Amino acid sequence: MRVNSLSLISYRNYDQLDLELKPGINLFFGKNGQGKTNLVEAISFCSTLSSHRSPNSSLIASDKTTASIGTVIENNQKTLRLGVEINKDAANRFSLNGNIVKRSSEILGLLTSVIFSPEDIDLIRRDPQTRRSFLNNLGIQLKPAYYKTLQDYDRVLKQRNALLKSARGKPNVDLSTLGLWDENLIDLSVKIITAREELITKLLPLIHKNYDEISSTENRVLLQQQNNFEINYQQSADDLKKSLQQTIETQRHNELDRGVTLVGPHRDEMLITLNGLTAKEHASQGEAWSLALSLKIASAELISKVSDTGQPVMILDDVFSVLDTTRRNALTSFVTGYEQVLITAAVEQDVPIESAMNKFSISGGQVE
Repeated sequence: MRVNSLSLISYRNYDQLDLELKPGINLFFGKNGQGKTNLVEAISFCSTLSSHRSPNSSLIASDKTTASIGTVIENNQKTLRLGVEINKDAANRFSLNGNIVKRSSEILGLLTSVIFSPEDIDLIRRDPQTRRSFLNNLGIQLKPAYYKTLQDYDRVLKQRNALLKSARGKPNVDLSTLGLWDENLIDLSVKIITAREELITKLLPLIHKNYDEISSTENRVLLQQQNNFEINYQQSADDLKKSLQQTIETQRHNELDRGVTLVGPHRDEMLITLNGLTAKEHASQGEAWSLALSLKIASAELISKVSDTGQPVMILDDVFSVLDTTRRNALTSFVTGYEQVLITAAVEQDVPIESAMNKFSISGGQVE
């Protein structure tokens, strides 16, 4: 899997760009704030239809209402043209080989990528939303239909929350449709929870291996989904539905009182523990970085193993600047075997790779 070319129109600080990329290592260097991250973010966006650092609306240049991303990719000896149109006031549009496609799932999964960045430490240190997003973005690349499941869940959640909010403090409000929203929420919840459980099961042995190699220790790393109501997520789908239904009924008064949905995967946690202790609170900075790198490397290995695209495009966005020598070397050793690696750095000397590189200088939204 590789990206042969990238085209941008009105994307962040790029008015217009046409860039040819090559197999192997592509290095983008330049001062901060010149657009290095914007370039690789655009490629990553085509993999998951979301940015790893900000809302989609912020991807559009400030004086425009539409931004466009075009890529030509080589996937299993096939050349494909992917197009994404990001709209401020309308639904985004997608194209494949010049033809508009109705469903986003038709382009998802064609370009896979894994991005490493200084923000990866947030996988360990920040709130549960960060870890949920990690699982969701990986799930989207492996099974594009998962993207629609997430969209459907968000739609049902908004409708259900609107109904609960309208009933807050109003005992005579008609709640006859709440049962229908409960049913939809439960069905979609089971799909999301099951998909995340499958991902964690496949990731865990890879994370064990990677963590031991990076840290040169044999610590016990565990990942598990956690909810606020002690629902067993490893039971059968039918039993899980019953458990969710019972929990929703138990929480009905609290939901009506607060006007929000309290039960569902939108509130779940991917709990990461190291030797039995929660990594968020107890891991040292070095241990946290080893865990973060292990998670990202494991996701790349999983994509390589099960995706039809083979190896993902590896994106290293200024990550060397925050890693110590041991972890720099571990990441370098891992990515150099991939078909295409995209690296951003302030200066060339920040990159500890001796292999031949295709180099691009970035300044003020211009590439040389």
